[in-house]
Formats: sequence, C-alpha cells, structure tokens
Amino acid sequence: MSDFWIVERTASTWETTALRDRLTASGAQVELVPWDTLVPRCTPMGLRRVDQPDDVPRVALVRAEVFTRNTGTDLSTVHEWLDLLELGGTRLVNGSTPRRRCRNKVTQAAILAAAGIPVPETRAVRTAAEVDACLADWGEIVLKPVHGYASIDVVQLRAGGRGAPAGSLLGMREDTVLWGLLEHYGVLCAQKFVPNRRRDLRVIVLGDTIAAAFYHVSTAPDGSVRHFLYPYEWAPVTVTGALRGIVQDAMSALCLDVGALDIVESDDGPVVIEVNSDVSSWRPAEKSPYDLTPDGITARFADVLGDLLNQTSVRHRTSAQQRPSAQHRAPRQEGGAR
Repeated sequence: MSDFWIVERTASTWETTALRDRLTASGAQVELVPWDTLVPRCTPMGLRRVDQPDDVPRVALVRAEVFTRNTGTDLSTVHEWLDLLELGGTRLVNGSTPRRRCRNKVTQAAILAAAGIPVPETRAVRTAAEVDACLADWGEIVLKPVHGYASIDVVQLRAGGRGAPAGSLLGMREDTVLWGLLEHYGVLCAQKFVPNRRRDLRVIVLGDTIAAAFYHVSTAPDGSVRHFLYPYEWAPVTVTGALRGIVQDAMSALCLDVGALDIVESDDGPVVIEVNSDVSSWRPAEKSPYDLTPDGITARFADVLGDLLNQTSVRHRTSAQQRPSAQHRAPRQEGGAR
C-alpha cells in the first residue's frame, strides 16, 4: 500500500515533483499516478490502478487538472469515482463531498453566506428574464459558469446596454452573449459586482496556516486583473486579524484541508469571491517575500499531508482494534430475515 498518490492528468509540474521529493525525503512512499490509468472497481471496492490493482493509497491528493482538463465524461462522474476512492479506504485531501460542493459556485456561496462569511449576493439564473431581474436589483453583475475555472466565460454586465429592447435591461450584444452562454451551460451563476480597487487578494491556506498572501494588481486600463494583454503584478499584503478570521472561517465552513481564496476589498471590508479547493501553483511564491511559512510552501504542504497520513494510520489501527475477532463475534441467529 502506498502512503501517497498524487493524481494528475497532464505532465508533472514543478509543484508535483517538488512535493513528491519532499515527501519521499521524509521516508514516505509516493506515487505519481495519471488519472487515465485509474479504473473504478466494485470488488475489491475502490478506484484502482490498471497495472497495480492491489495498490491503494492511504492518502490521495488529486491535482486541479483532473477537473479542469476533464473530457469524455461528465464532471459529476469524476466526483463519483473519487467517492469510490474514499469508500475504498483512502483519505482524499479535501474530501470528495467538500470538493463537489466547493466547485459549484452557487452552492459554495450559499455555504459561506450561511456561515456569516461576506460573499457577493449570488443567484442561479437560467433565463434572460432572471438575468434582467439581477440587473434590476444590483445594477452591475458578473455572470460565470457554475462549475467554471480560470475565469473562462466570465462576463460583466451593466444595466441598460446599448440597443436594449423595451422592458429589458440587456443590450443587444449582451443579450446575444447571454443566449450563447445559457445555450452552452443551461444555468449560470450570477453575482452582484463588487468593485476591486484595481486589485484582488489571493491567500493560500495549508492546514491551519496561511502559507502565502499577495495582491494581484491590475496593469490594464479598465482595472481588470484578468486581462490577457495586461498581466497583473504582485504586491505584498499585511494579514490582519480580521482577514485571518475570514479565511479560517471560510476554510472551516467548506471543510477543506487546503485551498486558495480570492478576496476583494470592498468599502465594507473583505468579500470572499471564491474559494478554490485546489492549490495548483505556488512556485512563484515559494520562498519569496509573499511566502509566510518558515521553511517554504512545499515544506508546509508536505507537513499537512504527513499529518493526514498520521491521522489515517491512527484511524486504521483503532478500527482494527475495535473489530471483533471471529471467536468473539455474535452468533448469527437462525431463522428470520437474512
């Protein structure tokens, strides 16, 4: 049995290799496992390797590209196979259910709001009329895919676009774009726009530690931090007690072991735009002024995984100790339902 699987879909990155090397140096057995080499099995239960069906990891870290480069199957199927991995006895980093909830932007916002964490007002929209209602209530909105990533198909709309027909707040071009998005996705996440002061805040959390924090500062004329022609710049952040509390509460509400938060500083204080259930890239921050760990982000990540491995080992030992031996099992009653 391997101590760790790091499951990936594309070629290994610097982060994957660095994390493997750090874990291996601590004496752990680590396997880099391509997603397409895994198959679901009923007997024995689990998600197993084609070439090594008896190898079951104690802890598995599933990299972001397993979800973002998903082809040929519905995303829900990926989550269901991860359920099977957990049911087979593996401790999945972040857990299958928390990951599923986190990747749905509407569900995530609902969970965070219920926990008292500041998030943009959020609705699921399926029609132009529902988007019109959001524009009427909020004036300016952001539309995004419910299971989106990397800001793909994210659009910002303002009420009263050019050529809007009577009774509608959607301009002619906006209505066309919206039709295309709804035709493709069926349902979208609509959020009230929160001004970003030409910057947003990224916080990387590993276990109970804020491992890195930095601003993405816009260089674009429109203040966007996601403009391909105007890459953002980094700037340092002072982590206040209030910010730390919001970050920790968000991670706790979503039941995540690790994560990366995108936060905007509004006039009323920090607003959590999104919590990512993957920490996919940290090389630029490693041992930089933005790295808040004593020994580096990779080392802290490895420590968190090591803690999960130790917890898993304790649970397995406790389960074995509590399992009755054959001579102490209660005898089966004869007759009756079986």
